[in-house]
Amino acid sequence: LLARIYREIARQPGSGLWVAMDQERVAGFISGCKDTSATFRKVILRTSGWLTLFALGMLIRFRLLQFFRIMFYPMRKVSGSPHAYSFCTLVRAELLSVVVSSDYQQLGLGKRLIETFEENLRGWNVRGYYKVASDLSVPGSQQFYLRSGFQPCHTLTLNETVLQIYVKEISPQRQTPRQVFETCRV
Repeated sequence: LLARIYREIARQPGSGLWVAMDQERVAGFISGCKDTSATFRKVILRTSGWLTLFALGMLIRFRLLQFFRIMFYPMRKVSGSPHAYSFCTLVRAELLSVVVSSDYQQLGLGKRLIETFEENLRGWNVRGYYKVASDLSVPGSQQFYLRSGFQPCHTLTLNETVLQIYVKEISPQRQTPRQVFETCRV
């Protein structure tokens, strides 16, 4: 199911999935979009058949409500802590996931993946800020986002998970997309 969801995210205009490869091995990937709510609406519509089958399986395991909360989180107002940045509620662009294999961590690959995403945001004419949600129970992730220039804005609870929402200004253009892509090769 996740492979289908990521495939649909990558197919939507203004969204994507970028993979850093080392020969035949995935070293890391990043996924994001310029408008999370619009992207998720389209993804939900395009994967509705698979989502229905998955939801039935989840219903059997009594986790259906949690699943729907996750899939529909971008489209609802979620209560949490107060926003440190009032503009956060207007930010539509979002880094959905960034993963670097443990064999490739501490080599700057995560930073380069973020630069690739920012380059695409600029290519989609997105200005200002974008955001990312991170599970507070994963301290390495919190440190990574802070080192990458993200600023904590607020927290929210999704199911039993407390998420820290970060915002980051889209950095000025420094490299062409090809140059950023080339630097992501391991």
